Amino acid sequence: MRSALLRGREHPWLDAVDAVAEAHAAIALSRGGARKRYPHTEPNEDAAGFALGAEGAFVAVADGHGGFEGSEVTLEHLLGGPAAQWTEAPGALDADGFRRQALAALLDANDAVHRERGGRVARTTVSFAVLLRAPLRLLHAAVGDSHLFVAGAAGVREVAPAAQPVGFLGMASESVEALAPVVRIGEEPLAGVRAVVLVTDGLSEKGVGVADPAAAVAEAVRHAERAPAGSRALEVARDLAESALAAQRRQRSGDNVAVAVLWLGDQSEASSSATRSPIASEAVRPGDSMPTRFTSPGSPRALSSAITKSRNASPGPWSFGRMPAWSGESHAARRPGR
Repeated sequence: MRSALLRGREHPWLDAVDAVAEAHAAIALSRGGARKRYPHTEPNEDAAGFALGAEGAFVAVADGHGGFEGSEVTLEHLLGGPAAQWTEAPGALDADGFRRQALAALLDANDAVHRERGGRVARTTVSFAVLLRAPLRLLHAAVGDSHLFVAGAAGVREVAPAAQPVGFLGMASESVEALAPVVRIGEEPLAGVRAVVLVTDGLSEKGVGVADPAAAVAEAVRHAERAPAGSRALEVARDLAESALAAQRRQRSGDNVAVAVLWLGDQSEASSSATRSPIASEAVRPGDSMPTRFTSPGSPRALSSAITKSRNASPGPWSFGRMPAWSGESHAARRPGR
């Protein structure tokens, strides 16, 4: 399995977007286009990740509250175990089986957040999707108000939108039965679907994000259709993040934005591109910060020539601790003239 993870505390720069892509999957992350006008703990508490395996693909976004630990620990847990099983050896996974597995994975993530956060009240929303190839279908799960959209010829539709009250991981749920009422789990048909798009509420928050999130997703997908076939997931991810940042700049009110995209396009395109080998794939494990053969334990890594920032260069060195795992390529999100 090849995986990538962007963690909010590694991306504290205002008005910048970082993106990572491989094959038909991409993620993007930003602190936001303006400063937050609400009480918060960290400049950037969101996270985004993907995993690609022999049998499928996994994408996720998480919106942390009260600290970075909630989103970070949740996606580390999902990438470190459940995503590997779902993308490499899902078996005969039906809707009922996925529901049981997703609830168990979310309960374990909830417990992990409790253990990690110490004295802080860190919690998180999460939305994730699993694309299985045989047969082709989409399984999904969410806690809280992060979004999942499907885009195709019929337009853009949000899948299982959040209800009130909004749930979080990191609360005192000690059993599957206690957690289940705030979890939305389902299966989505993929006929005619061109892209699966997950995004946190930095895109949609009233007075912060865009007025019509579905329209912003549709516009990003239309732009991507004109891009080279191998870069369409990346185009959607960074275009949607930039749309959110532009809205935040206009309204002078910011929030973190995390985006994850699977580009389906023609099914033959998705199947063939998924077989491409990632950079240094044999050295990458879930949870690694980068291909391990390029790291020096305890030493900060220099900014790779393959990694660039949008709008402004990073004002300081990379921070360490929980570093972002990545495979494939990182790209600038801002294009000239945008």
